Amino acid sequence: VTSKSQNERCFMYVNQRPINHKEFVTLIASKFVNYMVEKEKLTAGTRRYPFVFLDFTIPPNEYDGKKNSFN
Repeated sequence: VTSKSQNERCFMYVNQRPINHKEFVTLIASKFVNYMVEKEKLTAGTRRYPFVFLDFTIPPNEYDGKKNSFN
């Protein structure tokens, strides 16, 4: 498993357009750290982020890119 000390390797797209959704990145990082702690590869409290590439294809009216929120 590859990880970094910063979340610079978290790429998310909605309908092929890049987004920056901090809450989603935080959720992914939290689940990743919990998983790695369970597998004894990290100690609790460690800040590591996985490499993530997500590309969601949804109806255009379901996501507001200006508000960075799903409808």
